[in-house]
Amino acid sequence: MKEKDYQNIFVAQTLNASSDIPAELGELINPIGKIDITKVMSVYADDYKYRMLEAMKSNFESIWMVLGDEEFKNQIFEYITAYPSKNFDLNSYGENLPAFLKKADNRELISEMPFLPDLAQFEILFWSIFHKKNPEIEDVQDFDKNNLLQSRFSFDETIAFMHLGHHVFPLFQFREKTLDDFLINHSPEIIMEEAYYILYKKYFKVNCQRLTKNQYDFFQLLKGRMTFQESLDNSQATPQEIQELFKFLSLNFINRIIL
Repeated sequence: MKEKDYQNIFVAQTLNASSDIPAELGELINPIGKIDITKVMSVYADDYKYRMLEAMKSNFESIWMVLGDEEFKNQIFEYITAYPSKNFDLNSYGENLPAFLKKADNRELISEMPFLPDLAQFEILFWSIFHKKNPEIEDVQDFDKNNLLQSRFSFDETIAFMHLGHHVFPLFQFREKTLDDFLINHSPEIIMEEAYYILYKKYFKVNCQRLTKNQYDFFQLLKGRMTFQESLDNSQATPQEIQELFKFLSLNFINRIIL
């Protein structure tokens, strides 16, 4: 049996420990002493689920914070059964969690916390950028502002844009605290606001900046390889929004994106 086939059968069995042990798997496992193979697989099943649970706690700290230990564990054990890990690198495990949280069985949960899928999606993007190679930082003081209007821009993989139906970033910022701490500092209504973000990595840290819709749309024009001037001509952004955007760019990463 090929190693990958063995791994697939083994994982499938750990997630269904009560079912009959496949013959090809039974031949490869040697229980110790009087412990039978069913008991062995039960131990492996518990170990696997709790290792995946710990990985998901790391990957989705804010979801864990919002749901609490018991509900988070229940949700993740169901998720593990539906989407077993296919990669030894668990940093990216959980990519299907936003869709999983929207499933019919979670209708009551989502009616109470409709922001959960967006919060999970935010965490996926945040940690994806975090694990990217740190970009080279150039001195923004060397940037020639006179060439700005005719410049085109290219955004590397450490810069990403996100439009969500809920303003989840404040929740994410409280991921190492408690939901009560969040509610002491923020009104829950803030979460229900539509949100536009730019996430970028700088000096080994991932930063998040909230944008207006016009600023977000302006960035999309730049991403489409329009010049700065062409983007201005096609944008509905106000002079103040453009001024804020340029200040933000010049202070952070404009030399990384200009061609």
